[in-house]
Amino acid sequence: MSNSIDIDDLASAITQEMKNYTEDVSEGIEKEALKTANEARDELKQTSPKNTGEYADGWSRKKTGRGDEVGHTVYNKEKPQLTHLLEDGHLNRDGSRTPGQKHIEPVEEKYNQLFEKRVEEIIKKGGE
Repeated sequence: MSNSIDIDDLASAITQEMKNYTEDVSEGIEKEALKTANEARDELKQTSPKNTGEYADGWSRKKTGRGDEVGHTVYNKEKPQLTHLLEDGHLNRDGSRTPGQKHIEPVEEKYNQLFEKRVEEIIKKGGE
């Protein structure tokens, strides 16, 4: 089998290789997005404030978007109304203030950076 390409077929061969590269990279990124979202969800389950444990156990992941715009969202399925209250703190009925417990922001920053590094590696390797 020859690796040579007729000059008339060069543009077509380059286009096909670019298409293959793009598909490989897209698949690799999608797999890493799922992996990273699952890891973030699991860490939030471990690091979230625990009173009854229902809030911490309520972290979930869902696929969002369509077509080329697919992503993953990590959210609290059981107690979504508590996320901002626990993260940022809140006023109590008696006028006192409950301080926030930063547990979402550090996980978000960590896994955004990790995902960025993983995507860079996928692009360098061509999606392998």
